[in-house]
Amino acid sequence: MVEAAAPAKRMRIALILLAIAAILLVALPGIANAQAAAPAAAGQPGALDRLSQTLPGQLVIAVSGSLFVIGFLLIRKITDIEI
Repeated sequence: MVEAAAPAKRMRIALILLAIAAILLVALPGIANAQAAAPAAAGQPGALDRLSQTLPGQLVIAVSGSLFVIGFLLIRKITDIEI
């Protein structure tokens, strides 16, 4: 019974991370477009530079970085093979 609960918990965590990532994908273009409407050319700041100049953009960068780390660790734990 305990063994069956672990995959369900992992699946729940994965679905929550997927939902957060989907929300960020929806919110990210709006934040980037609100900062500058002109396209980036050579020598001009890119999207990451524009995002890091505002508080919502910094929050998006922090959340996306933490989701990347959590996802990496979660995948590493899920795919752990015991020999």
